[in-house]
Amino acid sequence: MPLAIDPDVTVELVLRTDAGKTSPPMFVFRHLSGRQWRALRGLMDRLRAAADMEAILATVDEIAAVLAGRLLCCRRCVDEEGHGNVLNAEALAILRPAEVAELAGALMDAAGPTAADQSKSPSPSGSDSESPARGTADAGAAT
Repeated sequence: MPLAIDPDVTVELVLRTDAGKTSPPMFVFRHLSGRQWRALRGLMDRLRAAADMEAILATVDEIAAVLAGRLLCCRRCVDEEGHGNVLNAEALAILRPAEVAELAGALMDAAGPTAADQSKSPSPSGSDSESPARGTADAGAAT
């Protein structure tokens, strides 16, 4: 079964800023489909090329919309007042633009071509970050 539609396979991501915490907030996503991966790739390219804050924020909103469609839950997430049980849309809405881009890059890396595929293709990684959000489980493992 394709990973993008397999209900038993998820990608769990923790932001770099939360990586050292005992119980960090964890974003749980379904894998991206090929079409979603390509859409995010285009949005990330547009984000890198954006010249003004208005263009940056508009692109981040589009990236967040794609992520929201794949976000299953946010474990141990709290809202701005420190209350738990944050809804998925709120979990992405309270993130800074750089954190939205970090999650997108990490999710793209989890769903993108493998190292073996990349050695056959001139296409670069979906993320230009050297250390994107840390996955807490093997991207191919069921959680």
